[in-house]
Amino acid sequence: MNKPKNQKGISKYIKLEDYKVFDYEIPEIFMDFVINKNAVNVTTKLKLVKKNKNTKNLILDGTDILIKKLFIDDSLIEKQYYKQQKNNLKIENIKKDIFLLKIEGIIKPKENTSLLGMYESNGIITTQCEAEGFRRISFHADRPDILSKYTVRIEADKNDYPVLLSNGNVLKENNLTNNRHEIIWEDPYPKPSYLFALVAGKLNCVKDNFITKSNKKVKINIYVEYGDEKYVQHAISSLKKSMKWDEDKYNLEYDLSLFNIVAIRHFNMGAMENKSLNIFNSKLILANSETTTDEELERIEGVIAHEYFHNWTGNRVTCRDWFQLSLKEGLTVFRDQQFTADVHNSEIKRLDDAKFLRRNQFREDSGPTSHPVMPEKYQEIDNFYTTTIYEKGSEIIRMLNKLVKDENFYKGFSNYISTYDGKAATIDQFVDKILEHNKEIDPKKFKIWYKQNGTPKVKFKRIWDQTDEKLTIEASQSNPIKKNLYNDLPLIIPINLAIFCDENKTIEKTVVLKTKKQEFVFRNIRSHLQIPLVTYFREFSSPVEWESDTTFEEKFLILRYEKDFFTLSNTVKVFYKKIILCRLDEKPDHKIENKFISTLISFIKNRDINLSLLSELLSIPTFAEIESEMENLDPLKIYKTIDELNHLFGTKLKEELYFKLQEIETSLDKVWPEGKNERKLIETIWKLLLHSDDEEIKSKIINYVDSNSMTLAKAALNSFSRINCPERKIISNIFFNKWKNNSVVLDSWFSFNASIEIDEKTNSIEKLFENTYFDSKSPNTLRAILNTFVTRNSTFHAIDGSGYKYIAKKIIDFDKLNPIVISRFIKVFSRYNYYSEPYKSNMLETIKQIKKNKLSTNTKEVLDAIIE
Repeated sequence: MNKPKNQKGISKYIKLEDYKVFDYEIPEIFMDFVINKNAVNVTTKLKLVKKNKNTKNLILDGTDILIKKLFIDDSLIEKQYYKQQKNNLKIENIKKDIFLLKIEGIIKPKENTSLLGMYESNGIITTQCEAEGFRRISFHADRPDILSKYTVRIEADKNDYPVLLSNGNVLKENNLTNNRHEIIWEDPYPKPSYLFALVAGKLNCVKDNFITKSNKKVKINIYVEYGDEKYVQHAISSLKKSMKWDEDKYNLEYDLSLFNIVAIRHFNMGAMENKSLNIFNSKLILANSETTTDEELERIEGVIAHEYFHNWTGNRVTCRDWFQLSLKEGLTVFRDQQFTADVHNSEIKRLDDAKFLRRNQFREDSGPTSHPVMPEKYQEIDNFYTTTIYEKGSEIIRMLNKLVKDENFYKGFSNYISTYDGKAATIDQFVDKILEHNKEIDPKKFKIWYKQNGTPKVKFKRIWDQTDEKLTIEASQSNPIKKNLYNDLPLIIPINLAIFCDENKTIEKTVVLKTKKQEFVFRNIRSHLQIPLVTYFREFSSPVEWESDTTFEEKFLILRYEKDFFTLSNTVKVFYKKIILCRLDEKPDHKIENKFISTLISFIKNRDINLSLLSELLSIPTFAEIESEMENLDPLKIYKTIDELNHLFGTKLKEELYFKLQEIETSLDKVWPEGKNERKLIETIWKLLLHSDDEEIKSKIINYVDSNSMTLAKAALNSFSRINCPERKIISNIFFNKWKNNSVVLDSWFSFNASIEIDEKTNSIEKLFENTYFDSKSPNTLRAILNTFVTRNSTFHAIDGSGYKYIAKKIIDFDKLNPIVISRFIKVFSRYNYYSEPYKSNMLETIKQIKKNKLSTNTKEVLDAIIE
């Protein structure tokens, strides 16, 4: 594949159209790691089989590796026959078709601060090879379509590195002289280099096991730093649930007798699915109800499932090239979402997933960093680990499942796995397998979903013929982004709809929009309404935005008639947006506000309503939610309006909220997952009551900060975020003093304090970076402060631009330390064009100032996209 060129070169992009098969196969690799105090000697033996008989050269990727010697079949390669450049190694005049290349090299993990490749942090050596980290460990054709069987020997001092882990099964362990020891690992399944993993250090192991459906015993080991052993039972339980679920749902059984997980604090990703050696950010392993919220417990369960499910969708079948990234990630997100829906409440899970996608992916799709699920080009693949690749990719598969029905979907999935097991596949091949026996859906037309960027828009209009009892729905589709040629082509869009003839008669249908304009005709519709009421995209059946001719009076009827959680939540959101827009225009619509408040009261009084759903319905949109959907934004005015509405609704709903509070308080002590709905709702109630200037509730909430439930403790913390009162400082101190020695939990304290507006300047935020407990190498802590400050603190949008300038300094400083975190964070500026003045100009000036500095390639690529 072509590599990015420098400024004098022809192209700085890697392009999908340039893909070609590598000249060699590498069926077997042996790696020998000798870990010394300041360096690691790495000897790699690659068995190479020439596929392109016309080539005599071999080019391998490699960065920051000192070459000692090179051999071909034990013959030393003289220096004039190879050339080492900054990022590759070229060996010339190779005449053999099959040969063994031996590379003796040295790397220095202690000097590697990138958290990519092999690095040492807190005395633990760890690897992160996805996407292109392996080239920092050894020279290799570091691309996902090269699958090899690995044998790995690791040698180290027993005191410094008592635990030595890699992929697969243990072949041999030995004690050596000079207090050293060795271990040899063999992975029997071919894998790409990005799935290689090695961990060495002082770790404690918590053991368990799982019996597969074929009665095979799988040893489960979770390795953590000393003192963290008591926090792993939730992770073990989650892993076992996912192993059992994958057997039951997809007939996929774990294929080895050992499954290892390692929890590391200094780890950029949430987790990594390395074959049989999953490496996790500690935050997504160490958990119990005292240290972890209900929401986080569910997320951890889902992430552990996600990484386990990769064993088949990503590891056994991998992606041919990085343009196919969603083949493994979108598909595995779809599977982990299914898992959580099956284990918990499917309607709430669907609502949560839809909300996340619309808030994050729609925002991404409406800005300059918008890209297709299968991009056509990139500079740094690390920049494409996005909500588009993951969550939108999952939604496309969900639509595919909906279109072909479950039985055909699972049959096609099984054929896909059996056909491409042990191979590198493409998105096209997956879709073809699912649609193999389906004659109604044209695969070529469906695949356009992967090539378009931007969020499609669908418009609906009803035509009602009461005499003939015929309802016609006119539908049309378009894409607001015009740069991509594929965006002009119509998509295949499944639409779940309901036709309400009256309160007691509902017709539910799924129709499929296949052309730019289409009519759907429904006959024998008898309705007492002036025109039958229709709701669209129930269960969020397609990742689109839509407009309809539904009036606001009809929307109130939807809140009476509809049962679908997503549609109820979405309709409520429409009311909130309408109310906020009127207030931003300084023309409050008190009639709609009062009628809407009366509707919310009826929801609160409904004892049968799902309490998580009620929490959603009562939650006034946050700044981040509003910012992703509006234009000509005045951020300070929006923050002020949100505060006003929280005060208004808290005051108007106070009596009903107190009744509900009494009703649910008896369930707050239940053990997760029991009681989670009540605990979710109580934060919403506390927040509204605090905004209503209710003094009585303050002392009551403070009592929960020291709770044995982290959900309640953080609910107490978060509900005070925008309440300027002495109690806010009290709860902050209580939380800090209790958790200051638990770095995972303390990130919540950093986040809370980053949201507080103590004054109009950034002094209070800077104090967080200066805090003794701030760990500059921890991606979690960095994200906790930066992300919260820009999304929940109006000081970021100071009218003089000082908040933007302050964050610019942090971006420049931390880009040197962690470019992956910063390149993702910097997208906060991607919607600058949607802001009013002076915010727009202030943001643009800040972006230009950042660009003047020496930045990582990751961050530079994102900035270039933002202001191209």
